[in-house]
Amino acid sequence: MIQNSNDHAPHPSGSLKYPGGSGESESPPPRTNHLFTYRIALYVLLSILPACLLFMYGNFSSSHEEFACAFDPPLGNFLTPQEIEWLAAHPRINLAPDPDYPPIEFFDERGNYGGIAADYVKIIETTLGIDFNIVRISNWSDILVAARNRTVDMFGAASATPQRSVYMLFTSPFIEFPSVIIVRENVSESLTPKQLEGMKVAVVDGYADHDFLVNHYPELKLIPVPDVSTGLRQVSFGTVDAFVANLASAVFYIEKLGISNLHFGGNTGYSYRMALAVRSDWPELSGILEKALSRIGRRERDLIYRKWIRFETPSPFRKTSFRACALTALAIVLVLLPAMVVWNRLLKSLVNSKTEALREEIAKRIRTEEQLRRARAELEKRGRERTTPLMREIEDR
Repeated sequence: MIQNSNDHAPHPSGSLKYPGGSGESESPPPRTNHLFTYRIALYVLLSILPACLLFMYGNFSSSHEEFACAFDPPLGNFLTPQEIEWLAAHPRINLAPDPDYPPIEFFDERGNYGGIAADYVKIIETTLGIDFNIVRISNWSDILVAARNRTVDMFGAASATPQRSVYMLFTSPFIEFPSVIIVRENVSESLTPKQLEGMKVAVVDGYADHDFLVNHYPELKLIPVPDVSTGLRQVSFGTVDAFVANLASAVFYIEKLGISNLHFGGNTGYSYRMALAVRSDWPELSGILEKALSRIGRRERDLIYRKWIRFETPSPFRKTSFRACALTALAIVLVLLPAMVVWNRLLKSLVNSKTEALREEIAKRIRTEEQLRRARAELEKRGRERTTPLMREIEDR
C-alpha cells in the first residue's frame, strides 16, 4: 500500500518546467513583436530625412552664394555711336591681371582668371558684348613694363599713383582696402610708417603702397619683394622687421600658408582704391568702361564682396566645417533618439514577458509544493491506519 501510494505521489521535478526546458507544461517563450522592427526602420527614415534636407539646403545656399555674381545685362544700348564704332575697330583688348594677388585677382591652378576683379571684368564683358584677351605675365613689375611699352592695354585692378598716371588712365574705384603694417607677434606697440625708420621693411615691388612709401617716407629702408607670400614669409622668418601690404591679400595668404606668428601692427595711412586702368592713349575705352562700371548695381557689388572678402572674424556658426558637424550631430541625434525609445520599449516588453513567465513558474512551484505537502499527509495518514491494527495485534499476542 505504501509503495502504491508513492507511485501515485507527484514528483517534485515531474511537473515543474523552467524556461528553456522541455515538456508539455513548459511555458511558451515570449513573442517578439515584429512591429518594433518596422517602427525602428520607419524612425530611422523619418530621422534622416530632416538632416538630408538641411544638408541639401546648406549646399544650395553655398552654391547660390558662389554663383550669385551672375549678372543680367541691361536692356538697351547705353553707348554712343562713336563708342560702338571704337569697340568695333578694336576687337582685341589685352588685359594683364596680377597673376598672384588673391582675392583681388589671380590665376588658379588650371590657369583660369579669378578674383574680385575677374568677376567685375566678366560682368563688363557681358554688358558690352565683348571679350577681353587675358594676357598672363609672370609678375606685377613686368606687367607695369608691358603697360608702359603698350604690350598690354589695361589692368583689371590697380590703384592710381603719380607714377602710373603718366601712362595709364583710371576709372572710378570699385573696391577699397587699407594698407597695413604686418609684424611678428612679439612686437606689441602700434606702429606708423614714421616709426619704421631704421627697420628693414618689405613691400611688393611696384605695388601702390610701394609708390606711396617712396613718395611720402623716402627715408625708409624698403626691400622690394616679388609677391605678398614672399613678404609674409620674410617677416615671419625674421629676415625683415615688417611687411606692408593691403589687408585683404595679407589675410588671405596668412590663412592659406598657416602662418601663426604674425599680426597687424598698424596702418600706413594709405588705402588701395582698386579701379580699371587703360593705356592713356585710349581715353575712349576708359569712358566706355566707366559707363559699364556705373551700371553694376549695389546688389551685384555686395555679392562679389561677400564671395571673396572674409578678413573680418567669421562667426564659427557660419563655417562649412561647423555646419557639417552640426548636421552630422543632428542626424545622429535624430536617428538615435527614436531608436533608443523603441529599444527601451522593446526591452520593457521583454522584461514584462519574462516577469510574467517567472510569476507563472512561481505559481506552479507553489501549487506543486502544496500537492507534495498533501501527498505526504495522505501517506502518513495511510501509514498510521495500517500501523495501528498491526500494533494492536502484536499487543494481543
